[in-house]
Amino acid sequence: MKLFSNGLRIPASARLVEVLIARALLTPYEHLDGYMLRYWLVKPSRWTRWLGVRVHCILRSDLDRDMHTHPWWNITWVLRNPYQELMPAKRGDPDAILGGFANLDEPFRIRDRKPGALVFRRADSRHKLLLHNGPVWTLFIHGRGNQDGDWGYYVPSLGRVVDRRLYRPRGAQE
Repeated sequence: MKLFSNGLRIPASARLVEVLIARALLTPYEHLDGYMLRYWLVKPSRWTRWLGVRVHCILRSDLDRDMHTHPWWNITWVLRNPYQELMPAKRGDPDAILGGFANLDEPFRIRDRKPGALVFRRADSRHKLLLHNGPVWTLFIHGRGNQDGDWGYYVPSLGRVVDRRLYRPRGAQE
């Protein structure tokens, strides 16, 4: 294990990555058409209701204008191909970016997530993914859901998270 400024890094052998992906491909979950293929390794059950483990194949960058949250705490282990993660910048962060290529309405920072990176997130942590080198494979571990078990998009002009079912990207036709 090696600790970088971007977090913990646990490199995986190519063989381990192949085994994890091959096993996961046997148990598909609900795919997100054109965005992400999802597969179970450990499905929450009577014995593991507080834990789920999936393998994700992320096919493209997040296209939504705003950052999204998740319904549970989660840990991502990057297995194959790097990506960049955009997250809200902390107040006074000298590396904060506003607008630009990400088209976000809130200051953000960028973290490079390379294979082996281990990323810990709270359910209310918001982020956005940028892919540059084709599909990204990750091991995604999640815990119990938040109170309503849902997630959404943080809209800076409203100062709150909007439920994913109610979210309309700015510029979308009414």
